[in-house]
Amino acid sequence: MRCPSCKNKVLQKSGDTTRLRTHGPLEFTDSGVCKTKCFWCKAELELPVQIQEGVAVPEERFVLTK
Repeated sequence: MRCPSCKNKVLQKSGDTTRLRTHGPLEFTDSGVCKTKCFWCKAELELPVQIQEGVAVPEERFVLTK
């Protein structure tokens, strides 16, 4: 995906990894739209990113001793 303003790659693939290059936080609206800013020109962007419910994280306990 490229920025519509400056045409730089916002989603960059390198081998088997994909990097998301943004300036500032990702904001998810109630309608499911992800908004952020371009890393290079700081223009507003809407990204095709979704948050999905994941697996439960197991609880961990740590015991501190002297």
